[in-house]
Amino acid sequence: MHISRANRTFAVMLAMTLGIVSFVVMGSGGADYPSEKPTLLATDLGVSMDVEWLYSNRMGYLYTGSTGKYMPGFTIKRYHEGAALRADFMTYNVKTNYTVKKVADYTMEKGKSKVVVAGRRGLITKTVVETRIGTKLVSQYKVAERVIREPITEVVHYGTLPPLKKLVTKSGTYYYRKSFIVTATAYEPSEVSCGKYADGFTAIGLKAGPGIIAVDPRVIPMRTKVYVEGYGYAIAGDVGSAIKGNRIDVCFNTVREALNFGRRRVRIYILENPKQ
Repeated sequence: MHISRANRTFAVMLAMTLGIVSFVVMGSGGADYPSEKPTLLATDLGVSMDVEWLYSNRMGYLYTGSTGKYMPGFTIKRYHEGAALRADFMTYNVKTNYTVKKVADYTMEKGKSKVVVAGRRGLITKTVVETRIGTKLVSQYKVAERVIREPITEVVHYGTLPPLKKLVTKSGTYYYRKSFIVTATAYEPSEVSCGKYADGFTAIGLKAGPGIIAVDPRVIPMRTKVYVEGYGYAIAGDVGSAIKGNRIDVCFNTVREALNFGRRRVRIYILENPKQ
């Protein structure tokens, strides 16, 4: 990159104005630590010269001559005499990182994930003043920054759904993700179990009989397909005044069958893609 003398001169003067660096130019014969910092003329910038001391607000006093005198407590570095003293405007393109946002997906199996929105790094342009003695970089100071492209946040959906499990029974193979223990009782569609208003149909209009169970819809939604231990495959198709929480009522054809079933604690499986 070619940098004009005018730009280099302006960069050095800006660096001095901002207090990044200030220069002391002396002869090669050496001198004690100066009480005041002489001004370096713009006409002297960017050319070879005998540099005895360079003072940097960021780095302390830099010794480059032969006297060996320096202010106690400051870092000392040695540069060869006659080095070119220069400062330049430099522009850099810098990529910025993007963030990742994770979102729970209740329709996706646990352990799986999917990138919904791909992330992209941003881009900014930085302009800095770089000060060198010879080829040695002694300071950098940012004077401008411009956003070229904002980063795009990556959105990743991750699964929370339990994996699909297989249930093998005498009546067939079923698939489920969720199961739990309930208290089960039994009924049949006559007036004996359902009262004088019994009409043989369930609360949602299905014909009452084997394969129908009454549930609390807040726990098991209507029309959910289930498998009940000790009973078999069924559809949640009815409700009951006493059926609240983790309770179910399984339907039979006769009073005797209902009495034989009695009251028991069983495991119920909430089925997906059931196969009979």
